[in-house]
Amino acid sequence: MELKYEQLKKFEQEDTCTFLKEVSGWNNHRPLLYLALELSKTGDILELGCGEGSTNQLHCYSEKTNRKVISYDFNQEWLDKYKHLATDNHQFRCNPNPTGLIDYVIRDGKCSVCLIDHSPGERRWEDAIAIKDLVDYVVIHDSESAATGYMLDKVFPHYKYRLNNNTIGACATLLSNKVDVTIYNNMDFGGFTFTTEIV
Repeated sequence: MELKYEQLKKFEQEDTCTFLKEVSGWNNHRPLLYLALELSKTGDILELGCGEGSTNQLHCYSEKTNRKVISYDFNQEWLDKYKHLATDNHQFRCNPNPTGLIDYVIRDGKCSVCLIDHSPGERRWEDAIAIKDLVDYVVIHDSESAATGYMLDKVFPHYKYRLNNNTIGACATLLSNKVDVTIYNNMDFGGFTFTTEIV
């Protein structure tokens, strides 16, 4: 247990990309996303849904670690707000349906972390299930029980391990079929206490 606390404190100290700064309900997935990135250490990062809650941090992380990020959004106009960040290591893709991107994950098997925060929200559950055995860590934003439109109750039975960041206004969840993330249950990370409790 002590080693896990030390590990989390080390990650906190190394957060030069501000995953743990100015976090509230609308971006409360960042602490779990950062944890997944630090635990995985290698592999591509797939961001399903660009936004102020993750794209800039992932770009910074890509620059810092030389890991590839693929940022997807179904809305080209929204995606264009972030295209100035495009580099060899940070690609941006737009398509009304992210199936092609999921095919990329299936075909190449390079992604170790995926953030699911995309529109239309009704697709989230399908995409989360499609990658359940292909990606080491899946982070889902808006995972609170009240968010019934996302139908995430269909997703959770497909994953062995679940860790939540329950905050006022929204919840976020880290899922894995490969790594037992529940070992961080009731541990503080950047001022947030992760829990296996579902709200």
